Order: sequence, then C-alpha cells, then structure tokens
Amino acid sequence: MVVDTKVIEQQGFHLIQQIEETLQTDIWKARQVALNRTVCLQILKPEFARSRVDCERFLGIARCFAKLKSESIASVFDIVSVGDLHYVVMEYVDGPTLEETVAGQKPLPLKQMLQIASSLAFGLEQLWDSAHIVHRNLKGATVRLDPRGVAKITDLSLAFVARPGVDMVELDGGHIVGAPSFISPEYAQGQATLTTQSDMYAFGALLYNLATGHAPFDTLDVVEILEGQVRAQIQPPHQLNSQVPVAFSWFVHRLMMKNPANRYADWRAVRHDIKCLLNGLEPHCVRPDETFLSTILVQPMLDAMTAAEPDETAAQKSIRLTQKGRHNAQWEKEHNRDILLGNIRTALFMSLLLLGWFALLFWYRGIYQPSRQTPETLEPTRNDRGDSVMPDAPPEPPPVAVEPAPAVAEPPLAVVTPPTPPPAATNTPPIPEPKKIVEMPKALRDALITAFKAGDIAAAQRHLADNETPFTTSDAVQGVLAAAPTVTKIVEAGVRANIGRTLSVMYKDKVRDMIPRSITNGIISVEVHSSTHELVIAELGTDTKLAFVADPKTEAEHLTYCLMLLESSRKNDVPKFAAKCPALRDLILAAGR
Repeated sequence: MVVDTKVIEQQGFHLIQQIEETLQTDIWKARQVALNRTVCLQILKPEFARSRVDCERFLGIARCFAKLKSESIASVFDIVSVGDLHYVVMEYVDGPTLEETVAGQKPLPLKQMLQIASSLAFGLEQLWDSAHIVHRNLKGATVRLDPRGVAKITDLSLAFVARPGVDMVELDGGHIVGAPSFISPEYAQGQATLTTQSDMYAFGALLYNLATGHAPFDTLDVVEILEGQVRAQIQPPHQLNSQVPVAFSWFVHRLMMKNPANRYADWRAVRHDIKCLLNGLEPHCVRPDETFLSTILVQPMLDAMTAAEPDETAAQKSIRLTQKGRHNAQWEKEHNRDILLGNIRTALFMSLLLLGWFALLFWYRGIYQPSRQTPETLEPTRNDRGDSVMPDAPPEPPPVAVEPAPAVAEPPLAVVTPPTPPPAATNTPPIPEPKKIVEMPKALRDALITAFKAGDIAAAQRHLADNETPFTTSDAVQGVLAAAPTVTKIVEAGVRANIGRTLSVMYKDKVRDMIPRSITNGIISVEVHSSTHELVIAELGTDTKLAFVADPKTEAEHLTYCLMLLESSRKNDVPKFAAKCPALRDLILAAGR
C-alpha cells in the first residue's frame, strides 16, 4: 500500500515505520505530535476502504475495542476517517511479539507461558462477554509483551461480532483468512457460525507454539495445514519439550478439540485450569477416560500417566505437579530426595522422643524419687555412742543384756528396711500424650487457602490428610471437608428440590425463566418458553449453577456454596454464608481476598 503520508500528517501524526501488514490493514508505528507520544496506526487498505460493508465492519469493531479497558488488549485512542482513508489510532506496545520471543529463545519457561496464557484468556473473555467478539487472528505476531512482561493483543483487523446469520466466509468473499496454523477445524471447513470456542482453538495452538517452538503443522503447505486441522493429530507438547508437565499437554489437548462443543464451555473455566497449573494443582482438563477427538494425540499422555507408580497417592501426584518446568527424571530424583528427607526427619523426631523419655526417667528415679526421702522428712535414730544415724542404712545391732532377758524392741523409726516406695514409683513412667496446638499450622493454612481459591475441595482433603501436626480444630475441619459435597452434587440436589418451579437463570448472558423438569447423569432438562432444553452441569458457568442451588443447610454444604460464590459475580455474599461454616470461615474469607 502507498500511504498518503500528507493527509495523515495533516491529522497530526508522523509516520515512523511500517510494523506489519495483514489482509485488510497496514500497521504503522507513528508519533502523535500534539501529545508527543508513540502510537500504532491500523490503516484500512484502499480496496477494503472502498467497500461500505468492509469499512463499516472495520470501524464498528474499532468502536467495540474502544469501549474496553483491559490490561490484555491494546487501547484504542481514536478513529479517523478522511474521505476513503480510514485508520484507527491505538496504543503502541513497546516490546517484542510472541513470535519474535519464541524465535529468540525457543520454548518459553512454563511459568512465563502460563502467565501469558492467563493474560490472554482474560482479554479474550472480555471480548466475548462485552459484545460477542471473535478475534479470529490470534497468533504470535499479533500479541506483544510490554516492558512489564504483560501480553497484549494488538490487532483487530479480522475480528467480528458473532450474530445469528453472520457468515464470515461469505463476507470474506468465500475465502478462509488468517494464519493456517492457528485456524480452528470448523473455520477450516468453511463453517458459517463461529464462536469464542474458535479463539480457544487458536489460543491452544499459540500455547503449543510457545511450548515447543513450532506452530501446529507448520512444515506443511497451506492446503495440507487446513486438512491437518480438520483430520490430523500431532504430538503433545511434553513429548517435544521435557520442561513442561503432562498436565500442560492435557490443557492444550482440551483447547484443541476438533469439535468446538468439546472445548471449554467458557473462558472462566479456561482461567480456572490455568490457575490450577500455576498453583501446582491438577486441572480439570485431565480426563483419561474422555474419548473426544483432539488435534493433540491423547495416547502419549495416557502412557505417561500409566508409567507413574501404580500406588502413587493423590498427594504425591500433587507434589509432581508442583515441580513446574522440569524433566520427569528430575521430578523423580527430587521426589525420592523428599522421601529421604522425610525419613531423616522422622528418625530425628523419634531419637529426640527417646532421649526425652530417658531424661524423664533419669529425673524421676534420680531426682524426684530420692527427694521424697530427704533429711527434713525423716527423724534420725541414735546409735550406742549417741551419734545420729539416718535410716537409709541398717543401724548397728543393739547390745546384748548381761542378764538373760528378751531383747527390747527399738523405736519404730529404727527399722532396718528402707521405707516402702510410694505407689507412683514404677520402672516405666508413663509418657504424657502430646498436647494439640491451638492454631492450625501455617503451612496447612496456606495450602487450604490455595485449594479454596481454586475451588478444589479434593485438594484441601489431601492437604489435611498429609498434615502430621495436630491442632484443636482438626476434627471439626476434617468433618466438614469429608462431608462437603461436590459442585455437581449440590447442583443436582438443588434441581431436584426445584422441580416444577420457575427459576430466573443467567444463561448465555441473559436472564431466562426456566422450569427444571428432571436431572439425570449431570444433565438438567429444563422448560423454556414451552420448549425443552438440556443443560450439562459441567458446561455451565458458576452463576448459572448457583441459580439452581437451594439454600445450604449443613456446614459442609455452606463450604461448597462459598467456594462457588468465590468463582461467581456474587463474591460479596461470601462473608454471609461463610459465617455458617465456623470451622473454616477464616480460610474461606482469606481465599476471597
């Protein structure tokens, strides 16, 4: 494109250099003279600027982006239209693209990848929730890292608002646009209706690129890539990069399901699993029994899980997940080291306990017991010379009388045998039972708060089971956690309690009146405006699930209900319900901060 620099400079912008060219736009780095700041100009190409439909779509999307205030999306400052010249003034992100970052250092560290993923997922969630915007061009070249390392989406040229009847393939002249390696299977087949699940697929492909240094099918030509997106499969990331765990491969596997209905239900669920991976917890995407087809091969992940010890406990699996960014052999080495250190600590504890027992025995036999027979407590006897004699040794025999007469008995205190020890004196004094500490151990407290933040009651149960330090409320906490129902169970119970009643439910961004009719195998049958629909509990957002839940009654139910509130738009209600769960109230409130 030949840019009309004269017109643009008349509008107060000095062009510096062209950054990128997309199908519809030329992107330039420029300086806004009046404000003396560097900006990014996305200029609509003349052939699209002359089309009223293309022009309105470009400017309409820019207006939608301008309404967003997000750390994950470059801000739109202004929209300029002069005749057939249309361009958008955007924030210039002064940092490398993810494509440049991967090319410079190959696969990124796991923690950095997950932080980037968290930022992008939040931005894509905002796009969809605000106006049902599908980005359609998510790739390494359209995401930049600002000086703080925060990932920002910088391009809007292919984005569109998903509405009923909108066929983007038809609007694009029958062409499939975008980077082939990041195109979803449904779009590669020319499907008319695209949703945010198509962006999820591109999101998974981008993470695959960051983890392995290669985009999916990048060694093939364009036609073969599109065919591969529809039918072929590739190795999971952990096989190409030993620094990422198998759980990360499961995450990408879920994002890149061939059928969009089998991907995550919403971005909130995506961000939940990212949070689990960052905290070393097992994400919900780990489903060995799932049979849905993904672009990521599932067998290598199943093999990796089978290779683990058969008797490995859930707590040990959690330990493995915390070793982020390391090779499996290193995990095993450090895991064995942890076991050895644990054995050493146990041996030291037992040695100290034994020494304490000997010290207690020495004190009792050598100090306490003799102290009961001090000179102050016994009267001395007299020998034949008038000397005082203590009763700890037999006195000299009494003199024999000259005349035969019976021996005169000595006074009672002159007995030759030592006094009988008190009944409490035994060879093995009892060891007092260890007293329970009043406060919950800090390490356990922090672990439970982390589990509650992730909404993972099973993880909290594992942490409590691993705790070896008793505390006063341990029985109460254990009782609540053991009885706490799963989210699915509490939703199912609520549905059964509300069969036939009209409920106002937030579903797909609208409040709808629904009448629950039945619940079977986690699927709710509801009546909406005289038509029947089926809702899969696992695919519903937290706010939708809460609409079906009846008021909790037991302390354990209040715990599950509070963890659901933490993931919903009703976080302000947490203190009210947490008060009905006194054993864990402080931890629930801490998880919500």
